[in-house]
Formats: sequence, structure tokens, C-alpha cells
Amino acid sequence: MAIFSAVIGLIISGSVSFFAESSATAGNFSKIESTGKLLPAGFSSWGDLMRVQARLDVEADKVSNAPDARRGGYSSIVVSAEKNRLRIYWKGVVPLSVRSVIDRIPSDIAVEVLQAPYSLQDLKAAMAEIAEGSSSIGARISQISPKLDGTGLKAVVVGDLQSAQSIPSIKQSPVPVSLEAGVHLAPTIGDVTTISRKTDSSPFKGGSLYYAPGKCSTGFAVRIAPGGPTGMMTAAHCTWVSDVVRVGGPTAPPVGEVIKRENSRDVAVIDMPSAARVYRGGVNSMQSTKVTAALGTYVGDWVCTGGARTGEHCMIVIDAVEVNDLGSTPKLYGLASGVQWQGGIAVALGDSGGPVFSPSEDNTALAAKGIIARAGIPVPCIEPGVNECYNRVAFQPIGNALGALGVALRTD
Repeated sequence: MAIFSAVIGLIISGSVSFFAESSATAGNFSKIESTGKLLPAGFSSWGDLMRVQARLDVEADKVSNAPDARRGGYSSIVVSAEKNRLRIYWKGVVPLSVRSVIDRIPSDIAVEVLQAPYSLQDLKAAMAEIAEGSSSIGARISQISPKLDGTGLKAVVVGDLQSAQSIPSIKQSPVPVSLEAGVHLAPTIGDVTTISRKTDSSPFKGGSLYYAPGKCSTGFAVRIAPGGPTGMMTAAHCTWVSDVVRVGGPTAPPVGEVIKRENSRDVAVIDMPSAARVYRGGVNSMQSTKVTAALGTYVGDWVCTGGARTGEHCMIVIDAVEVNDLGSTPKLYGLASGVQWQGGIAVALGDSGGPVFSPSEDNTALAAKGIIARAGIPVPCIEPGVNECYNRVAFQPIGNALGALGVALRTD
């Protein structure tokens, strides 16, 4: 029988403080950049922080992608740019092949290898069982994800917490499950007006508006086959296979066609001319930045979103990975999730399919992180005509998205 604890979460605008506590607490933000933006203490600019984070993510990718990592006791990695630290959670003895990767991490990076009672494999297997029976009379599991330290699972419950404790898959789970009250995540497809980055031209860039026939955002440029045509990633819930894609308006000439969707990851690919660039700045910006790499996403990472609805939003800190959204139809798997630290906007309706990324130190390039899929925690909107904005974004990490679609990221 599972060990579980029912916790009434902090309700914020109808949603719940469910995910792991970030290292980004108010006490850590004592610096103000020349632009007036808050900064974590110890950094002179957000570019400085991104430089440190990129080094950490590269080393974390080497560990998490090591051949013996995912097959063995790997549980999670937590990144802290603020402390220039990697925390690696592992069940049992770390294999020599993985240990050698860890030993090659530069000595100026603090590395802690901590024991976890459950591996990521253990936790994903338990989540799969819960997904098969995630509701009872009066309650439903909306989202579930591993705890960052590998001690069990955490689940958001829509409905009565006491009823959720009686869900058979929860009671019979082989790993501990903590329950918190919350609401379903929402897709971010919506009605978008035509302005600036809303009228992109070939070759098309990420973060621009398209019609198919609904209105969503483009993500990252891809190569559909080696030496073959280019395409653009987006969200599956925005499109159907064979949908004709238009840019500039619902009656504009076709520029491409949706050729593949993967519902369980909420990603799709459009066969259309594309460039390895992403729009930056606000909704009226015509500036774009080259995409030079893809990086994994870890708890503690800082990212930006860049959908067509409200433009770029940064200071988003990741507080959960491997999130399964059981409240969606179909169910979604493997999402990462984070909040805009100041309580501001992370995404809005119309941003679905748009890019999630981390800028380079000098802000002249960016690393692909994922594709916008869901949103939570409503907050006031700023842009005229935008009615639904959210503090939380959930997205499909770039590695999952590329693997599910069988495409390769285009880089400059």
C-alpha cells in the first residue's frame, strides 16, 4: 500500500503552489540590473547568469544522457546557477561509466551526488500505473511528477483530497504519493491579432503567428529528413495532420502543411520553409536571434518564452520536470514547468507551440529548451485585446519533442 500525504496547497488565483520550491526566493534577489530588472545576488547581469547556467546545463546533459544513466539509478539533476552547483540524485551505486563523466565536470562547479530512494525509471513506472486509473467519485489527478529528490511523486488533485486518497492507483502505488489541491492546466491556443511578428515571411522564424485554421505560434526550425526539406515545430493541439498553414491572415496564401503530430507529447511539425532563428522582444519587435544549440531542462533553470500572443517573457524558473498532465485529453507526458518569478506573465492564449529558450551571455544567440504546451495560474494581461494570461508555463522539452517527431533541430 502506498504511503501518501494530503496537503492543502497555497491557492493563488485559483491554482496551487504545487511544484518544487525554487532557489529563487525573495532574499536571493538583492541586485538590480542597469535596466531596472531584479537579479539574483552575485550576478551583474542576466547574461552573466545565463553564462553560468549554460555551463551547468551542458555538464548536466552529459550526466543525464550517459548510456548507463537512464538505464540505471539516475533520478534527477537540480541546477543552481546562483550557487554554481549541480545536485545529482542517484539510486544505489553510481556506475563507473557515469562516475567518470561526473569526475570530468570542471572543478570550479560544485557537484553533489546524493542518494535517492527511487530512480526516474521507478517513478515513471509508478506514474504510468496511476495514469491508468487517475480518478474516483469526487476527485481526479490532474498532474503528477517526480519529486526532485527522488523520494516519491507529487500530484495535483482536482476535487476532494480525501476522495483522492481512495483512488485505487494511489492507494496501491509502490512509491509515496503526496497530494495537493489544484486545477487543470489549460492549452494556450487562442485568438491573436495581426501585428509585427504576426506577419512573418519566408524563411519563417520561431515565435511567429500562423493559422491552421486556429491561431498559434511557431516553435523551432527543424530538418525533416537528412538533406531534406525544412519545417517548423509547434503544438499538436493547434493542428491536425494535413491542415494547411497560412501566415498573415486566415485567407493568406498557404505556406505549408502539417505532416506529423505526436499527441502524447503535444508536438507537431509543419512542412514549411524555416530559418534557425527566433523572434525576440515584445509583440511589436521585428528582431530575431539565431538558434545555436539545444539544451536539456532541469529544476532550477531559468528560461524565456516567446509566443506570438504577448512576445518574450523571461525570469521563468523551472520547478518541475517529467510532469504528466493527466487532466488533458489526450494525456500529456514528460512536460517541464515553471513560473515567472515576479508573478508576471509567462504565457497567454495564442502562445501554444511557441519556443522556450535560454539566451546566451551576450544575448546574440539562444539555446532551444522546448515547445509551449499548457499554462496555469491566471494573472492580469498587459497587451490590449489579450484576455487570458498565465504565470505558469508547461512545455515539452526539446529533446522529447525532436525524438517524438523524428526530426533534427536546425542551428546556425
